Amino acid sequence: MAPPGGGDAAVMRVEGGEVRGTMAQFEALAAGEGREAVREIPGLVEALAAIEAPLVRLQLNTATRTTSRMTFGWCGPDAIALLIQLGPEWQLLPVPLDQLPILLARLTGLHPVTPAGREPVVGADPFDRLLSDDEAARVAAFDAYDAALAFTLGLASADDEWRLAGLTGPSGSWLLDGVDGGDEWRLVPVRASTVYRRLTAILPGLLAPALSAS
Repeated sequence: MAPPGGGDAAVMRVEGGEVRGTMAQFEALAAGEGREAVREIPGLVEALAAIEAPLVRLQLNTATRTTSRMTFGWCGPDAIALLIQLGPEWQLLPVPLDQLPILLARLTGLHPVTPAGREPVVGADPFDRLLSDDEAARVAAFDAYDAALAFTLGLASADDEWRLAGLTGPSGSWLLDGVDGGDEWRLVPVRASTVYRRLTAILPGLLAPALSAS
């Protein structure tokens, strides 16, 4: 889950507690260059320390009918650094450990809709097309599922990993799940609170063994 390289030499912008720039500039920042310009931003020193020695790495891919976005994260013992794609730019965001579930819920579009009366969609083959670079295929899949946003989330430590995939839309939240005894997949309607509880539990579960081993 390493971020892609690339970018130009434009000036990194530091405004109102936000740091924005190209991927190349953030790679240089992670390597120790230009840190004097960002040291006064609350939490950023701890976030950079997390990038240097992450206990858990995170990657979130999200897509709507017309856009797609990547988010990379590095979790340390004291803070999290998130690098969020904003069109051609990226934003570096320091996040306290206990705030990650709230931010992930926002990025994955969770909203409280009761799933009463909805049935799982078995054989959810078009799900991959929700995240396709092919716009026509992506729009057709979004129409088929009545989706507003699709996501895949992965977190990994040195010894363990955890993944979640799903979509949100006017009818609520759905998670991708395997069908027992086979290779088939299905989308299962769930309450947003169910997804949020999973997001709340996973980071402590991965961090605790990593912290005890460090």
